Amino acid sequence: MNVNLRAAFFLTKAVYRKMKEQRSGRIIALTSIAGQRGGFFSGAHYCASKGGLESMMKCFALNGAPYGILCNCISPGVVETPMTKEEGVTADGIPLGRAAQPEELAEVIAFLVHNTYINGATIDVNGGQLMR
Repeated sequence: MNVNLRAAFFLTKAVYRKMKEQRSGRIIALTSIAGQRGGFFSGAHYCASKGGLESMMKCFALNGAPYGILCNCISPGVVETPMTKEEGVTADGIPLGRAAQPEELAEVIAFLVHNTYINGATIDVNGGQLMR
């Protein structure tokens, strides 16, 4: 909770003030599929913190919109990292049959940075593991 939610709140609050002054900005939070459906590999505390982060970004999106501040979330599923390899996280249940590469998340971040109209959204990057 301290890292995923509390730290994100204080960091966002700090940059939000500057963005409000300059009347523009982008805030992009990395949430998780676990914050939307619970998780097999993560505890309830992790799932709650990521769900809370998504909700918090919606609040910042509503309040920041008049100042040109767009706030969005990217919600990944399994991402191939040293940690997921070490923990033995598999691609089971992912329709694309593989974990995401970190670069695939970076592409979505770059898209949101340059976009001027998407606000308060969560973009799922999970290979079809969670479809809405």
